[in-house]
Amino acid sequence: AISGFWTNQHRKLESLLGTRNYSILAHGSIPISEKDWSQFHGWMQDHVLPLQHEQMKANNIKVLPKQLPKAMPEEAFLNN
Repeated sequence: AISGFWTNQHRKLESLLGTRNYSILAHGSIPISEKDWSQFHGWMQDHVLPLQHEQMKANNIKVLPKQLPKAMPEEAFLNN
């Protein structure tokens, strides 16, 4: 699933990240336009979040932790 996602989406991802990286939200000084933000947000909603949910289900994870822990808390797994 992830390799197929990368094959199909890497150019779009690189383009969106380029816009983000040159914006004031990251490393640059260019304001990000509403149109650019909407494209990024829509792409994340349409492509990244479904992949994330698919991978969580495949790995028996029901919720993501609030921060990046050293280990997944037990309550994050579906069998609990």
